[in-house]
Amino acid sequence: MSNPVSEKDFEGLIGPLGSFEVEPVVAVAVSGGRDSMALAFLVDRWVKSIGGRAVLLTVDHGLRAESHDEAQFVAEWAKGQGLECQVLRWQGEKPKSAIQNAARAARYALMEDWCRRHGILHLFLAHHADDQGETLLMRMARGSGPAGLSAMAPVTETRHLRLLRPLLTVSRERLEDTLAAAGVDWVEDPSNQDPKYDRTLVRRLSVDLKKRGLEEGLLSALTGDFASLREKMDAEVVRFLGHYAVLHPAGYVTLPHPLIAGLDELYTAAILGRVLRTVGGGDYAPGRDKLARLRARLAEPGFRSATLGRCRIMARRKKLIVLRESRNIPSPYPLAAGEETVFDERFLLSAPVDCRIAPLGLEGWKAIADQSKDLLDGLPVVLRGSLPAFWDDLGLLAVPCLRYWRGGLEENLIKRFQMSFRPPHPLCGIGVRLS
Repeated sequence: MSNPVSEKDFEGLIGPLGSFEVEPVVAVAVSGGRDSMALAFLVDRWVKSIGGRAVLLTVDHGLRAESHDEAQFVAEWAKGQGLECQVLRWQGEKPKSAIQNAARAARYALMEDWCRRHGILHLFLAHHADDQGETLLMRMARGSGPAGLSAMAPVTETRHLRLLRPLLTVSRERLEDTLAAAGVDWVEDPSNQDPKYDRTLVRRLSVDLKKRGLEEGLLSALTGDFASLREKMDAEVVRFLGHYAVLHPAGYVTLPHPLIAGLDELYTAAILGRVLRTVGGGDYAPGRDKLARLRARLAEPGFRSATLGRCRIMARRKKLIVLRESRNIPSPYPLAAGEETVFDERFLLSAPVDCRIAPLGLEGWKAIADQSKDLLDGLPVVLRGSLPAFWDDLGLLAVPCLRYWRGGLEENLIKRFQMSFRPPHPLCGIGVRLS
């Protein structure tokens, strides 16, 4: 029996996602497939009812010959509905391996950048209940802990906007019913049937499990249970970090070593995972097994140093210092006066003069020491490999987070250098002590 998502149903799905502006302009990620076309139809109908409008964003990734036609399909459907549609193109050389992961990262980057440039605060994504169940199975196979097994969250806040997934409790079948009732067509992505991709295999496993008696919606319900556990754990972790963690403007964190080493394994993994994700700038915390091994090493009497999640963890005077490794740090590049840039995914930078951005390095460290050794007091020396700095033809120009500006700079210029630690995933919001 057909069971499309009604206007009232969708309003109920939108409610828990939080507040929107008056007459909001929202973006919808649309590939042309069944799920995203259903989402585009539902969001358009809902946002018009509150006096707002939707902009469709579709990405021509160039990985398949059909990708251009699929993007045009979305654009033409949008035009017929009186909707704005932006076709974003993934330019440059494409990867030879881990293609789906790279394509997903490129899509998100293109869409988030477009939203940032146009002042849009909400991007809707079409993940649904079946996706949620498949994600659970994939993460179980990878040995994820409670945070990973909670799968995708309805709301994810990034540096510039909110990613919204209102369909996480809606099945693929209901979305198809919604399109059939509305007379909306869609295109099929052949890669969804390609067995070389993990999600295709897991999708087939999920279908087989249902045939063998797996209760409809059970996998999705399990992710909800894990999400509740994660929320409780997150609240405890935030309280701990707010009390004990010290976040330096230069992008590193200190923690009390003896206390961390003596905590419950699950609790310690959650704390370390959050810190490593923030400092390392990655999308995800390291896996449970890796965090467990790190915890075991921290408890060793002679622990000195370890690396994990693009971070170096060092023991010093009963403290743990977690800072970014200097591997894979961006190469030096020019920055025009007044231009804004993000360095190493974590620092927001701008300068009032033409200059270049490069790591502080040994030369910069010495320049600061020559001017005032007090500015370096207590800083780990290895920080110089990953900390960005402003340079010009005369050498080191400024490192605002260390309160360094080259002698002779005018006061009005000093105030206009910006260096803010803005990682994709903040440590825990307001309440963390800043050193």
